[in-house]
Amino acid sequence: MEDRVKQFLESGKLEEYVFGLLDSKDEKDVLSYIKQYPAVASEYQVLQDQLETLSIKQSIKAPAGMKSQILDALPDKTVSSPSSSFPWTTLIAITGIAASLILGWLWNSTTQQLYVEKQNYATLVADCEERTKSMEAQSELIAFYNSAKTQRHNMTGNQLAPNFNAIVFVNTSAQKAILTPTQELSLPEGKCLQLWGDLEGEMIPIAVLNEVTNRDYALEINPEFTSLNFTIEDKTADGKGQDHPDVSQLISSVII
Repeated sequence: MEDRVKQFLESGKLEEYVFGLLDSKDEKDVLSYIKQYPAVASEYQVLQDQLETLSIKQSIKAPAGMKSQILDALPDKTVSSPSSSFPWTTLIAITGIAASLILGWLWNSTTQQLYVEKQNYATLVADCEERTKSMEAQSELIAFYNSAKTQRHNMTGNQLAPNFNAIVFVNTSAQKAILTPTQELSLPEGKCLQLWGDLEGEMIPIAVLNEVTNRDYALEINPEFTSLNFTIEDKTADGKGQDHPDVSQLISSVII
């Protein structure tokens, strides 16, 4: 009985069975040996474990067509007859080719997965940085509004711009102001609004508004300004506005 089992193991049919190279008749014979003889079953399990180490254990299904690739890579004489006995040199070649194909496929798959993960990580980092900047900006804005040194002033338009309404928050210590129009204002073609700060009787340009929409306008101001003033001005080619205000077009003013 031991000689029979030894003979079977040395025939190479068990390895052929593991690699799916047998016809249905020989497969039944091998299954019979596996069921009857513990030594054969044990050797079969070892071969299965080796194959799982290469593919299944990596949680990646072996690619379709792997068997065909293995067979195509072998010399024609090694697959001339499914029922013929495989020499050990051939089985070693099969094992080497299978291992190379599977490991190569796993390497490519892992490399692609690593690239995707790196891309996802980079996107996540960028998103976190953007969110952090946004949160910091919101915190600074809340601190500005809540500061005891921040003053709120209402600005309303005169007969030249009766629809102009805005709130301006001024903090001279921080040299910062935030202008918030409470409604949109349509300006004539070629016209803009300019904001000026009064510094010892001289009007200093602060900002140019080509349109007035319901959003916040962050402004830098001189702490020595005594008032803020809006005038309607002609647009300039460079977009920087006029150097001196047209006082006849003053629409709103507030002392700060």
